[in-house]
Formats: sequence, structure tokens, C-alpha cells
Amino acid sequence: MALISPRRGFSSPGKFMVACLYNAYAKNAFQIGFTRAKEATYKVRFEGLAVLSRSPGDQVAQFYRQT
Repeated sequence: MALISPRRGFSSPGKFMVACLYNAYAKNAFQIGFTRAKEATYKVRFEGLAVLSRSPGDQVAQFYRQT
């Protein structure tokens, strides 16, 4: 699962923070409808699950920050 969020404090709209969760599940049930007409925002909480076969420090997610 990839989570992409605009970086706060930057005037450039092209700066993002990206988190790639290896295994995740939604904390609460949710339904999302998609349309091309307008942007939609939903508050959803996800929990990451560790993948024990990966090295320590890299078991739940990887983070990328554009500078």
C-alpha cells in the first residue's frame, strides 16, 4: 500500500512524502466512492503489519521524502 501526502511547509506543490506499507489493514471498516468530477478526502486509519523475513528497521514500511 502506498500513502502519498503533500509535504507541509513547502510552497512547491510538487514535494511529497511517500510511505510504502508492505502489509496493512484498515483499523475500521470504510467504503470509498470515486468520481472524476472532484477530489474526495477520507480519514482512514491503517495499521502496518511486520514482515519478519525483512531486515530490522525495514519490516513494516519504507518512507521517501522529496527534498
